[in-house]
Amino acid sequence: VVGNDWKSQTNRKIHIRDGLLSYSDARKVRVRIADDVATLTIKSKKSKIANFECEYPIPILDAEHLLKYECDGSVLSKVRHFVAVGDLTWEVDVYEALLDGIVLAEVELPSEESPLMACPTLRFGQPTGWARRPVYDSRTGIASRGRPLAPPV
Repeated sequence: VVGNDWKSQTNRKIHIRDGLLSYSDARKVRVRIADDVATLTIKSKKSKIANFECEYPIPILDAEHLLKYECDGSVLSKVRHFVAVGDLTWEVDVYEALLDGIVLAEVELPSEESPLMACPTLRFGQPTGWARRPVYDSRTGIASRGRPLAPPV
């Protein structure tokens, strides 16, 4: 993400803390507190670009315990901004603490067959003015700016 122009297009935002309980190449189990809602999520690879995901609400006190004692100190904190661009909603994550300074934009497409380049609301596959070519580390699932990153959550 380039600059701050996208911020004026934000229609809502939430504060997120999350951590990994388990991680392998094939799947991960994450605990998350987003504002005042706690969830446990299981994600597994469905294909090269799609995941299967199950998310379950859990008591916030359980989530606090899991984040504090079961995530090996690797808890990420970020503010997620929701930015509408045409028919799509981009999620722009502004990381804090461990990944301070990293800003990532992500969009969920209607299907695996919906190439980003084909979206009529985008120019060259990206929102005009504030996104640039993604840098992606397949090992972590997170874009990198040359510093080591914690596993994705």
